[in-house]
Order: sequence, then C-alpha cells, then structure tokens
Amino acid sequence: MLIIIEGPHNTGKSGVAQRISDSFHIPIWPSLTRNGDIKVDRKSDEFSVTTSAINATLGKALLHYPDMNFIMDRFHISAKVYSEFYKRKKTNFDFIDNRFKEDAILIQLSASAHSMMKRGPDKKRNKKYSFDDCCTLHELFKGAFQLSNIKRKIYLNTTRFIEKEIQDDTVKFVKECLDANRNK
Repeated sequence: MLIIIEGPHNTGKSGVAQRISDSFHIPIWPSLTRNGDIKVDRKSDEFSVTTSAINATLGKALLHYPDMNFIMDRFHISAKVYSEFYKRKKTNFDFIDNRFKEDAILIQLSASAHSMMKRGPDKKRNKKYSFDDCCTLHELFKGAFQLSNIKRKIYLNTTRFIEKEIQDDTVKFVKECLDANRNK
C-alpha cells in the first residue's frame, strides 16, 4: 500500500506523515526534491518534474521497501501542480493514478491562502508566496485531487489547524483503509 500525502506548502503534510509513520511503523520516503532524486534548476525555463524522474523515485522506493507499505511525503500531484503553477513543461501522471488506483491511499491537505501565508514566515525553506499564489495553489491542488483515480482518498482542510485532530482523523482513515485491504 502506497500512502501519498499531498497539498500546498504549510498545510501540515510532514506532521501527518510522521504521525502515520509512528502509528503504523510505516517508513516515509522523503519528497522528490528533498531526497535528491530530482535536481531542481530554478533558473531553467525548461525545468519540469518528468515522468522518468517520478518513475525513478518510485522505483527506488519500491526497491527499498519491496514488501512493505510506505509513505510518500509529496509525489505526483505536487509535481503536476507545481509544474503548472510555474508554467513549466506540462506533465502527465495519469500512469501513477492508474497503477495505484486500488493500492494507494491519497491524503490531500489544504488550507486557506491566509492560513498558508500565516504559517510560512518562520520556516526558512519556504518561498515567499503572495496571497494570490496561495489561492491559485489551493485551487490547483483541489482540482488535481478531484481528478485523481485513486479510490481511497481523503481531503482535509487544515485552515483551523488543530494539528492533533487532523492527525487523528488521518490515522483513523489510514487504519480503515489498511484493514479493508487486509480483508480482501
């Protein structure tokens, strides 16, 4: 079972990933750029997260965890959304949705633009996104989530960001999905 955690910046993805990992002893595969699988040249107009890079990352994770569940902290939806947001080369990740339609859990976290901006300034790694940027990212992620073919998915709004409640809801959802998968 592949557990994919997606959403714009400052919505609590890493905290949710860690809570799921701790609750079920499931390893986390870091996000594509943080893990170094994809070298990001921010100056290049030609930059896009390509299908081959996604495949390479997934291949590495599957080799590392061949018979285990694992968590992807950001994956194909982030790649698609940020490629579109930065007006980079279009990418198509339908093959991920189709390959893992039955064997993945998609957890989408989202928040209001105001909430994303409020949480961002104290984090060094964050870019400076405007209110309009945050609104656009929220809508792009929401649309990509709705179009995903993955059957087991949940959309959680973290605007009020009661971290424990969000994480509890997510853990409960993952437990239900894992139990249902065992009972097949």
